[in-house]
This record gives sequence, structure tokens and C-alpha cells, in this order.
Amino acid sequence: GKTLTVTATPAAMEDVAVYLLPNLAACIPVPTMCLAGADSGGYGQPDTMTYTNSGTSPITVLLVIDSYYLAPVSYSLVTAIN
Repeated sequence: GKTLTVTATPAAMEDVAVYLLPNLAACIPVPTMCLAGADSGGYGQPDTMTYTNSGTSPITVLLVIDSYYLAPVSYSLVTAIN
């Protein structure tokens, strides 16, 4: 399978988290059923998440960029599939 790597880098005074969900229904349960996630960076620090599809067929996933803030946050996003 292919490997997806996602890096989200927030603006200097902002913080983000990155999650990969298998489908929209995975957003509802508590805890959310993520395929992968990253929330280790602090203010202005990047969070990088990696997920490898263990199957041989392509799959559709949902990429979620989240924040603790209610207001929109600014960030840059870099993705790679290898």
C-alpha cells in the first residue's frame, strides 16, 4: 500500500492537530476512530502524521485539521503519497 504523510504548520501564535478518518461516521463516536493523528506541536510548530494503507486497493479518507480555538486559524499544509 501507499503511505500518506501530512504536515500542518500553524501561524506563530496558533496550534493545530491533524487527524485521518476512515469515513464521516468516524467523526461521531467518542472517542473518534482515527486511522492516524498528530497533535504534538505547540504554538507555531508543525504536526506531522503518517498513515500506510495496508491493503492493495486505494481507499478514500477524510483529512481533518483541527484547533482548540473557535476562530479560524492560519496554517500551511504539505501532503505526500509514496
